[in-house]
Amino acid sequence: MKRIREIVEPEIKLVEDDRIRDTLLAVYAESASHLRGIQDCLADITGRPWPAPAMCRFFNTWRRPTVEALSFCALTCRLLEEAGACARGASAQRDLFLSAARIAEVSNEDTGLSGPPHGELYQRMATAFCGNDAWKLDRYDLPAVTEHMASLCAGRAREMDMTGALMASLADELYSYGEFTFIAPLFERWHGRIAGLDGGARDRHLSFVLAHVGAVESGHFAAMTEGLVHYCRAHGTVPDGDALGRRARDYLRGTAVSYDRLLAAMDASDEPPRVGEAAI
Repeated sequence: MKRIREIVEPEIKLVEDDRIRDTLLAVYAESASHLRGIQDCLADITGRPWPAPAMCRFFNTWRRPTVEALSFCALTCRLLEEAGACARGASAQRDLFLSAARIAEVSNEDTGLSGPPHGELYQRMATAFCGNDAWKLDRYDLPAVTEHMASLCAGRAREMDMTGALMASLADELYSYGEFTFIAPLFERWHGRIAGLDGGARDRHLSFVLAHVGAVESGHFAAMTEGLVHYCRAHGTVPDGDALGRRARDYLRGTAVSYDRLLAAMDASDEPPRVGEAAI
């Protein structure tokens, strides 16, 4: 089975901008220990039985596609806002509009423009694996795990400068392509080991994962790359390889820490179920 670095490197090598391409290749080579830790956590999580509370913790915190999609919409709105402030017909305005158009492509599938919204697909998968929708309860929220992605989503909305938000989002889309491709076979085997799940419904249950494997998700990385290039061009600059490298390294480091914390929390999840709690 291919590892994450093996999955993403062919996509990186397709990038025309040599600063972006060389920086990302170097980051993934230098981040071997973080990638190994992430892969080991994912293999461990999907490779053994878990009590119901642990399953709920995983699916409550692993992905929040609706929140993530909204943050990309916010990023697109920021680009449009900046374009609107430019002189009409200026070359800078054109590049900002092109940047916004490319970034908007990332959330097309998430928001349901080309099929069921990914939030619905995630709920279907999580409820199938957990046996019910108790995973939505706020008691299963793990802020120490979700703070990494929450910070990125907030950065897209307003808290990062635009160049930083674009670079961090580019790093996110590249990694996500690698992670989803890596975990697809792990989730398929995991599905087969959970009592009560209909094997014939496997692809339907896993449609959230499978929707992120292949050209669509790798295309999101390509769109982010072009969006960054257009934004820099609008400002008469080129992508800063050092700044991108810092963002990408921080992203992989934060992801590795989040998975370590998630696995530790799942190992500690043996409490009995409760009633009367609010859902997130």
